[in-house]
Amino acid sequence: MTKTNDFADFVRNLRLKLEISQENLARILGVSLRTISRWELGQSQPDHELKDRLIRLKELIDILATKMESEVMLQWLISPNEQLHYYAPNNLLNSDYDLKVLLDLFS
Repeated sequence: MTKTNDFADFVRNLRLKLEISQENLARILGVSLRTISRWELGQSQPDHELKDRLIRLKELIDILATKMESEVMLQWLISPNEQLHYYAPNNLLNSDYDLKVLLDLFS
């Protein structure tokens, strides 16, 4: 299997674990629906920064999946949160520090 196919499977499996549409994954990551579709088809890959966001999102979802239902998780990811100074959690996937802040909410 090529790296492109591995990545396509990674994105598809992440989305299916969340039980969300390509459109909602695009919304979480701040990219277009077409971008998610192309990633899942193996037609393109994101830049390094977006790959890191996807990896952080997976880490967060692995923990959230034990704490809340998929529908609740999606809403939580995209809604401003008082504990995060009214940032939406999906906007805090840019660095390992921000991911730690998110993970600390559930420890």
